[in-house]
Amino acid sequence: VLLHRAQARGISVDEARVDNAVAGMAKRNRLSVDGLRREVERRGMPFARYREGVREQLLIRELVSSEVTRHIEASDVEIDEFLSSQKKHAVNQEAQLHLSHILISLPAAVSAAERETRESLAFDILRRVESGMPFDEAARQFSQGPYASKGGNLGLRPVSQLPELLVAAVEGLAPGDLSSVVESAGGFHIVRLNVRAQAGQQLVRQYRVRHILQVPNAVSNLSMVSARLIQVRDRILAGADFSTMVRLHSEHLPSRSNGGDLGWVGPGDVVPEFEAVLKELVPGQVSFPSRTRFGLHLIEVTDERLHDVGGKRLRAQARSTIRSRKIDERYEAWLNELIGRAFIEYRSPRFQAQ
Repeated sequence: VLLHRAQARGISVDEARVDNAVAGMAKRNRLSVDGLRREVERRGMPFARYREGVREQLLIRELVSSEVTRHIEASDVEIDEFLSSQKKHAVNQEAQLHLSHILISLPAAVSAAERETRESLAFDILRRVESGMPFDEAARQFSQGPYASKGGNLGLRPVSQLPELLVAAVEGLAPGDLSSVVESAGGFHIVRLNVRAQAGQQLVRQYRVRHILQVPNAVSNLSMVSARLIQVRDRILAGADFSTMVRLHSEHLPSRSNGGDLGWVGPGDVVPEFEAVLKELVPGQVSFPSRTRFGLHLIEVTDERLHDVGGKRLRAQARSTIRSRKIDERYEAWLNELIGRAFIEYRSPRFQAQ
């Protein structure tokens, strides 16, 4: 239904956006694009079909954006009421923990030998991480927990929303520390404490960003600018200095003198199209040409962090929360309307024949 609607609306996704999304997926899985291709084909799916699936997801995202999310905002009155409500419950605020987790599971009926094998594996993984293996890599390779594909990252959560076992495992640890191997009925656990946020702190994810901007015009159209930026990107990936490429090619005057650096940016600091690209990148990755209302950008995230922010950011967070709730409500109604319309269109020829 959604793909049919996107087609009817004339929505399309160009090859550069598909390339950007595929490259991001490969990077997040610590693969090259060729490596991702081999892995996809090893699992029995033609890579062309995989790319088409990515394109379909981007089409659906663009459709939802154009018909649902772009038209929804949070008013200042709604934000004031939301923050006032939060203050009333401030007494109930609690600490939050950002944890990463590796699980080596134990079946319900397990032999003593199998239990010993799995315990040994857990201790071996702990030694590897302590010796320098990235925790997220170890989680992807060994963990049998539900967040293994995300590098074991559980995200930032209130203590009350975390299993008591994991909370106890990191008690007394400093950010960056690892727990010992902890056993439960479900298996053997290794936990890393990433961030400990005290009650009342407001943490948001921020990105350190630099970019190169070029603006299409009557002489250089969108395709020509995109082709130029792809060449610039290829040079950067081959080892060219990003700051030098900014000086030679960027048309964004405010950042050109400092290597394209935009500083730390968080939710609402940049236009939505730019922010959407940031969330798909990992530090060190350079995007394919990405379009915003200002032109075409090459974007690189050089670092990211969870940062405690104040009142202005609280309003931005409140705006985002309210908007997300509205989007969820509107999306459900919109989707039901589309499905209902499709059902009527499917049934009507039959009724007409009768």
